[in-house]
Amino acid sequence: MPSITDITEFLSGINWSEPTWDLFVAAFFVLAVLLYGFSMGKSRLVVNMVAIYIAMAVAQTVPDLSAIGNNLSPQNMFTAQAVVFLIAFVGLYYLLAKKSPLGRVVRTSRKEKWSHVAVYSVVHVGLILSTILSFIPSEEVMPLSNITQAIFTHEIAHFLWVLAPIIVMIILPENIRRSSYDD
Repeated sequence: MPSITDITEFLSGINWSEPTWDLFVAAFFVLAVLLYGFSMGKSRLVVNMVAIYIAMAVAQTVPDLSAIGNNLSPQNMFTAQAVVFLIAFVGLYYLLAKKSPLGRVVRTSRKEKWSHVAVYSVVHVGLILSTILSFIPSEEVMPLSNITQAIFTHEIAHFLWVLAPIIVMIILPENIRRSSYDD
């Protein structure tokens, strides 16, 4: 895990005139947590997380398309996996929120605590970023700073991002189990 020194180095090394991928990842993370997560609310984020897990399984099983032709480069394979993940994620969210019993949870949610929404939002956005960055070939990840790699791309970090939403759903009270769907 990154230390305070790593974080301080990262922040002091930001050059606003020449933004890096690390700055883009950090800015995306903060903006997505604040705008996307809080606008969705906890109930939609829970349904969204189910869609992410399914989309992640689909994207990670995309076959090696180089056998079909054109010998896909690792960058193109990353693009194919990322596109499959995003399409499956959006499509599954729509289906789960509108067409399944989980949709009732979204439509009948109670007033939500902002602290719970914040936690759900952080683990949700972290899971999305970690999943997309996990598709990048290892040699292409090297330009990212050590702190970005430690937080999002290392094998253990990705495992923790996959595990975090499950733990949050178990630990935080007022989960799906207490919705009107169970009545």
